[in-house]
Amino acid sequence: MMTNENPGGHGERAFAAGALDVACWDIVGKLEEKPLYKVFAERYNYGNFDTQVAVYPGGRYYYPEGGTDLNDERQGYRDAGYLLMKMTIGDASIAKDLARIESVLKVTGEGKCLAVDANASISLDQALEYVNAISDYKLAWFEEPVDPLDYGAIGGSCKVGATLVATGESLFSIIDAENLLRYGGLRRDRDWLQFDPSLMYGPSQSITAVRMRRVYGSSSRRHGPHGGQQLGLHLAAGLQLVELRPIYSCFSPSGVLAMMS
Repeated sequence: MMTNENPGGHGERAFAAGALDVACWDIVGKLEEKPLYKVFAERYNYGNFDTQVAVYPGGRYYYPEGGTDLNDERQGYRDAGYLLMKMTIGDASIAKDLARIESVLKVTGEGKCLAVDANASISLDQALEYVNAISDYKLAWFEEPVDPLDYGAIGGSCKVGATLVATGESLFSIIDAENLLRYGGLRRDRDWLQFDPSLMYGPSQSITAVRMRRVYGSSSRRHGPHGGQQLGLHLAAGLQLVELRPIYSCFSPSGVLAMMS
């Protein structure tokens, strides 16, 4: 599928090619009469796979006044049985975001049960302020603090404090993924990669990216496919990636995934 594909300039074409790649894998699964996670496991993971993949709810955007209450949303997730949750930060003052985080911690109980996501919206200087400000909370991770192609800024975010960094969801190509591993300064035993199989020319290249990180000394258990689609669920199970998958109730009905068993 990548024959005669010019390098560089990856964008919408990556998503379009990814859709075709997914369709091809779907045909393979149907021909072999197997779910895709078993196909992936047999071809790329020595036949090993996970029978369950845990999910976590994301969301908690900056709703307008009178919109969904932060704690009501989080309590709803807790009542549904979710232990780990994620919320958006970076679009308000640090003081306001810290107050929002502390409000959610009243529901989650522990910092390790809450992750935060800036959606690559802040500068390195701002990211460092956030990392220092939230370090005492011992949160699960700080996702996409800076531009995903600014490897120096990503590395800078990783050097301060104990907060774990998660990134990679907005990369489109193998070379982008490799450059992140080479120059992003991620701590191999701590930080998370989140390549999105829908954006990275489909599962074929996503699998290459997962296998590539072994060359750089990182475990596949530090990689969780981004996005709430079924494709990522099958990749996570078949390749035994990190047992974290995002779902978003605000994107219902397609956003809510059941446990695979």
